Amino acid sequence: GSRSGELTRSTKTHDFRAGEPFDFVIDSLPPNSRCYYRLTYELNGSKIESDEYSFHTQRAPGEAFVFTVQADSHLDENTSGDVYLQTLANALADQPDFHFALGDTFMTGKYVQPELSEPQYLAQRYYLGHLCHSSALYFALGNHDGENGNRGSNVWATNTRKRYIPNPQPNSFYTGNDQSERGVGLPENYYQFEWGGCQFVVLDPFRYTTTRSRGGNNDNWYWTLGEHQYQWLKRSLEQSNAGLRFVFLHHLVGGSDRNQRGGVEAAPFWEWGGKSASGKDEFRQHRPGWAKPIHQLLVEHGVDIVFHGHDHMFIKQDLDGIVYQLVPQPGHPRSGTKSAEEYGYMNGEIQGSSGFVRVRTDGHSARVDYVRTYLPEAERGNQQNGDVTYSYVIEAQEVTRKR
Repeated sequence: GSRSGELTRSTKTHDFRAGEPFDFVIDSLPPNSRCYYRLTYELNGSKIESDEYSFHTQRAPGEAFVFTVQADSHLDENTSGDVYLQTLANALADQPDFHFALGDTFMTGKYVQPELSEPQYLAQRYYLGHLCHSSALYFALGNHDGENGNRGSNVWATNTRKRYIPNPQPNSFYTGNDQSERGVGLPENYYQFEWGGCQFVVLDPFRYTTTRSRGGNNDNWYWTLGEHQYQWLKRSLEQSNAGLRFVFLHHLVGGSDRNQRGGVEAAPFWEWGGKSASGKDEFRQHRPGWAKPIHQLLVEHGVDIVFHGHDHMFIKQDLDGIVYQLVPQPGHPRSGTKSAEEYGYMNGEIQGSSGFVRVRTDGHSARVDYVRTYLPEAERGNQQNGDVTYSYVIEAQEVTRKR
């Protein structure tokens, strides 16, 4: 319904089995509107109703809204579940229309057998469910999520992700990967959409990287989006008239070393920037027939922010009119920046985790905030939960659209 407490429509009734997710498709909703809902079900003859939640349909251009971003939630020995839940509660208080998670979420690649990681998918549904009952979730793959193209079969990991954390498929609203794979169908690994005069693009640097490093830091040309994803990205940017543009991925394609670290210092190299380790431009040699390196493509089409994870801090940097925004962890109990120099970060605003990135935008400008998370026992005078410890504003760029 369109008003809290006045729910006037219902979906068809379905029978469920325990442990089997089910996707509801709710269509014919009013545009640019907040919609309220609850889940009603029967168990052993008793009728049970969930709390009432809400979500927002596509914003009109010029309409102000909020979205939030996290990265590297891990759920490993360095994660505090209480800190993670507090981060999600802080984000929920901002009523974001949607929330991006930039990978290293399921840690599938850390297990001896991928199937042993299934409880981690269920755990992430529990955690993310504290926010995403009222905020759409958009997921970008990380290097530990078990879908790398150079590590054997990724069929189980892809199907398990799709089962528990579905991503967009191409339709009348989203564009994305339209190539079906054996045993998987559409992999739901990269996609884009527009909302409130903004374009949102999610990339996957893992699936089409089908070879491994030969060691050292001198040849990361083997990292790639793959030609199909690259050409799709190029078309997506060319065909959009959005005022602001945001790109999301776990780490840059190539990075600064064999562990793919870095932000603007890594951006000039490999498929992302076109140069080899020597500084020589070798893009045409290594990517014959491709128009230009990814960074140059993003510059040409006025991309405003590249959100990336992988390096576990908040670091804001600028290059050629693009903000490279490293997104912090949401659940790490200790804050630190000692690894920044080791990972190749030589400049920018550098702060430790934990927290999330909040963006308020109307399609013409955007304010980006780093919102910190502290449990009550960690709070002190200048360190309070929900503090904003860094902010900046971007304005829409004047670029030629739809070339």
